[in-house]
Amino acid sequence: MKQQRPASLVWQVKENRPKPIFSGFEESRIRAIYETARKSLLSRSGFNRLYSGLRPATKDSRGQKKGLLDQDVFLILEHAPVFTLGLRGGKDHLKVPEAFLASRNIPLVHIERGGDITYHGPGQLVVYPIVNLKTGRWRVISFVEILEELMLLIARDWGIQAERRPLNRGIWVGQNKLGSVGIAVRRSVSFHGLALNVNTDLEPFQWIDPCGLTGVAVTSLQQLKHREIPLSTVRERARTHIRTLFNKDLEMISLVNLTRILRPK
Repeated sequence: MKQQRPASLVWQVKENRPKPIFSGFEESRIRAIYETARKSLLSRSGFNRLYSGLRPATKDSRGQKKGLLDQDVFLILEHAPVFTLGLRGGKDHLKVPEAFLASRNIPLVHIERGGDITYHGPGQLVVYPIVNLKTGRWRVISFVEILEELMLLIARDWGIQAERRPLNRGIWVGQNKLGSVGIAVRRSVSFHGLALNVNTDLEPFQWIDPCGLTGVAVTSLQQLKHREIPLSTVRERARTHIRTLFNKDLEMISLVNLTRILRPK
């Protein structure tokens, strides 16, 4: 199956100011952004400018504030192929040798979200809400449920009645998992988010026990509707539902301009 080029969008809570210009990025540029995000936003040792700007205010050695989260940000993107292991994840649920993944140029990455092992790749809608839960008065469980609701609404846009199941977080169609949720919260700010299978290549899910669950199959909108689903339309529907669910107006910005909304103090 020919892999599609990953794409990426960034949405922020709208302010009364000129709308920044969005432009596309080549795959190599996107890979570099993902690598930066993984190291700086998600790792314990990452303290570069972007991470410092996105996390809540702290004080440096001189007692000056830095890293003030000025606005909530929603990253809407596709990943290049990657397997991720959450805090509860181990390699026990990886059913192929790591050498096999290396031969396919697919990394296996330990990250700080909740949950176990999963796969991300082209054709999958990934939404990373970087949201100050304290400011928005969100409880963690309610925030997870609203991310599930976002995926449920998108599925309904294509006539698919997905549902939650007590077995595992995310959304399901029968016994098949359509979308996953896994977040981390640090100093009241959320990281990671959701992944909804749209036109995703489902073969890599056969190489793992998805989310650490044995005997569970994974599905996609494409598989359920028997046709390719325009991912650009799915992103637009995601934006519409985010606006409704979070009661926020959004504007699109480029990844380059993302740092312009950060105001270190």
